[in-house]
Amino acid sequence: MQEWHKYDTSDFGYLDSLGYDRIIEEAQQERYSIRSLSNFSSLHSSLDCRTDADLDPMAPLCIGMDYNANINWIVCGQPRGNRLNVLKSFYVKFECKIPALIADFCAYYAPHANHSVINNYYDATALGSNYVVNDQDFHWVVVHEFERNGWAVNDVYIGNPMRHDEKYLLINQGFSGKQRLMPYFNRQNNDDLILAVQSAGVERGRNGFRKNKSTEKNPESEEDLLEHRTDGTDAFDTLYIGCEKFPQHDFYGGFVGGVR
Repeated sequence: MQEWHKYDTSDFGYLDSLGYDRIIEEAQQERYSIRSLSNFSSLHSSLDCRTDADLDPMAPLCIGMDYNANINWIVCGQPRGNRLNVLKSFYVKFECKIPALIADFCAYYAPHANHSVINNYYDATALGSNYVVNDQDFHWVVVHEFERNGWAVNDVYIGNPMRHDEKYLLINQGFSGKQRLMPYFNRQNNDDLILAVQSAGVERGRNGFRKNKSTEKNPESEEDLLEHRTDGTDAFDTLYIGCEKFPQHDFYGGFVGGVR
């Protein structure tokens, strides 16, 4: 990942309609930090996908997920031409599990115009086990929760997890523009994911280079937060591999919003 793989985009017209322009003006006049204002905090917590100028409102959303006892992730994106725009990432920690994670996602994307389908990319790790919710496997819980929240799911099974060395090569070629899709990250919606991707270590295994995931099971500390480890990067990997290797019907030919 390079700096130019990140972008900034917001629908400032929508933000101003909510009063952001007045909040900024007040902060400037009083020389306050914007985030210290109580009306900013309450407004910021209520924002949804209407603030995102990179969202194609007519195209389905694509997701990759990662499942863990202590942290669970959704990374959401949309292919647009030769880009994969990573629109937003979500995670929940500790006692909050997959239903809470999907509820957060569905609340944020409730205004999204295309509720007909969500492309859910998943591999074999989602099948046959579930140590975080109940007796059903991860895949069943995910589909059940999306449908319960009013979304239709287009399941896209991508098979057994890709070998580390193959995944390492594929995604690095993606960042270098040597694959069909190049990933770009919405900066304001993926701050923890971007840090996790940039800090993910690499080690040499018996099959070549691979991601160093050795710290995933360590207790969390202020210096080593769960959201900055490799769990979120695995969710991104699933999203990228799915969109690159298993493209669905091409809804993405047009241009809508602020980012091509």
